[in-house]
Amino acid sequence: MTTRPGSSWRDVHEVGSVLGMRILAGAYRLLGRRAVCLFLHPIVLYYLLAKPVPRRSSREYLLRAAGTSHVSWIQIYRHLYRFAECSLDRYRFVAGRTSGLKVSVHGHHHLERAADTGRGALLLGAHLGSFEAMLAASASTNLRISVVADFRGSRMISGMLEGLNPARSGQVIPVGDAFEAVLRIKERIDAGELVALLADRVSPRDRAVPARLLGAQAQFPAGPYLLAATLACPVLLVFGIHKRRNRYEVHCEPFANQIKLPRRHRDPLLPCVVQRYAARLEHYCRMAPDNWFNFFDYWNPIVD
Repeated sequence: MTTRPGSSWRDVHEVGSVLGMRILAGAYRLLGRRAVCLFLHPIVLYYLLAKPVPRRSSREYLLRAAGTSHVSWIQIYRHLYRFAECSLDRYRFVAGRTSGLKVSVHGHHHLERAADTGRGALLLGAHLGSFEAMLAASASTNLRISVVADFRGSRMISGMLEGLNPARSGQVIPVGDAFEAVLRIKERIDAGELVALLADRVSPRDRAVPARLLGAQAQFPAGPYLLAATLACPVLLVFGIHKRRNRYEVHCEPFANQIKLPRRHRDPLLPCVVQRYAARLEHYCRMAPDNWFNFFDYWNPIVD
């Protein structure tokens, strides 16, 4: 599948600059979170007024999530501001500056059970809330989780975060060479570890599978499910929801003890599996509508 410019999340330029992010990070160290959040307001207002793509994308999503016929500019502003808050807290999680952050976990025993079996497990998340909140909660219980990360659309941010905590790079499996990434994932699953990846965005190299989300058809990557079937490992869903200032709730639930996709029956079975994921994603989107961070034309990509 290929997309024309403006139709894919890869065509949306990275928000901000390294200099701007470093200024905010420095301000946080000197002044604290409350003061830095004041700086976020004019930044978010600028993007609300000057950047039509995230504004339109937010409006369309909020209309679907709320099931209404109207979304105000204030609602869109709050949505963009929530993204800015989570981005700031991402810096805090990675840098280990978690004082004042509260992370509660629902279903953490599912992660512990998966780790105890020695089979390893895949953890499927989404661009909903904060994946770092899940990692922070797991670190406190000594669970080892590796993260599959696609840096091709966020090189500035990923480079800055790696500089904050070089030790974290050992937990990251970059999606550069797909074959090499699969080998590294298999190696860690075979070692009984947990490997987390996001399953709600399709890249041009992915096989796309349609599923209904919030009342309309969207495209989801087939890769996570084909990978899980190949590895024959358990699959869990994990979503870290930002509830309010300094508070996150991580929700973990079992998805499949093993995904079976025999080659002969793969085409009819795969959409059913993806639809189950989409249904759970929709549940959490409606639970926390302002936590969805896909600011591009999600439901109507232009396909060549």
